[in-house]
Amino acid sequence: MNSFNALRVSRTYSIELNASVEKVFSLFDPVIEKKWAYGWDFKPVFPADGSVQPGMVFTTRRHEESETIWRLNRLDAINWEVEYLRLTVGSRLGIISIKCNAVDLQSARATVTYEFTALSEAGNEYIRTFTEEYYRHWMKEWQDAINHYLVTGETLINNAN
Repeated sequence: MNSFNALRVSRTYSIELNASVEKVFSLFDPVIEKKWAYGWDFKPVFPADGSVQPGMVFTTRRHEESETIWRLNRLDAINWEVEYLRLTVGSRLGIISIKCNAVDLQSARATVTYEFTALSEAGNEYIRTFTEEYYRHWMKEWQDAINHYLVTGETLINNAN
């Protein structure tokens, strides 16, 4: 019997964005995300050309962490929903769900949910730092970065996670 007790956390936050729901939804694919998310970069695995489609697999590496493997589980442009599965090797498994809704013709709300399950003590430590306050601050950074991009077409340079 394993003595490791995995922690799990789920956080949800809605961000308000200054564009139509169609435009906002398009910002949550890994290719377009690079345009607004400072430091975001990915390496396509499947398909090799990085075309965005359900089943797409890619990797990222940020800060001093292990490589993270991502899979695009769902891409639903009818209901404005996207879901990713991500595995940070030796640490945690995550599911990221984003649901976009129109507020009016020129603004939208994106509800972003991150759920992490620890796979090791390192994962448990990460989850302990993934507090409601941390998540709220991080999502506000997303909101600022996306709205900046929507106005200027440029990445907001900051020290985002």
